[in-house]
Amino acid sequence: MNAIESQPDPPIRSFLWKLFGRRLFSMSYHNWYAFRRRILRAFGARISDTTNFRPTVALDRPWNLRCGRFVLVGDYALLLARCPITLGDRAVISQRTSLLTEARDHTRPGASPIHKPITIGADAWVATDALVLPGVTIGAGAVIGARSMVDADVPEWTIAAGDPARPLKKREFPSAESVTTPAPGGNSPPAGS
Repeated sequence: MNAIESQPDPPIRSFLWKLFGRRLFSMSYHNWYAFRRRILRAFGARISDTTNFRPTVALDRPWNLRCGRFVLVGDYALLLARCPITLGDRAVISQRTSLLTEARDHTRPGASPIHKPITIGADAWVATDALVLPGVTIGAGAVIGARSMVDADVPEWTIAAGDPARPLKKREFPSAESVTTPAPGGNSPPAGS
């Protein structure tokens, strides 16, 4: 892994976030999504009016956060944003998931930390208690299984799981016909009724 230089934190904004912003964010009532969006925007996050963060989300640098429309970040998610974290439209980050843009290389004691951005594509879902490491791109529509550790890119419309996460299969949807056609012996009304 090659380390990239992360931008230094804005000192005043960083101080004010740690002193006031983080506390206001976490003390807000559970359904005050608009209030939390205003706090995040005040500290530089670029998020839409339909992005929802639970009050228990831990975020250290909101100025490095970019979110599309209808994004949901669940309870106790951890977003360590030393580098940018980008969440595409309709992405879901489930409860207790960790997105880390900073890590240490255990094979090089004393080396500087590795800083790389994380990108989660549109319609992707990172399930409960997953860990996403620096430099990972999760493609549009991909699903990451619960408790997985993602250390490499995941292709679009792929289901991946494990420690480390590996692609299991393509994510496919049934055709519209199979959804609207009742199964034989199902709950369809009797003929002639």
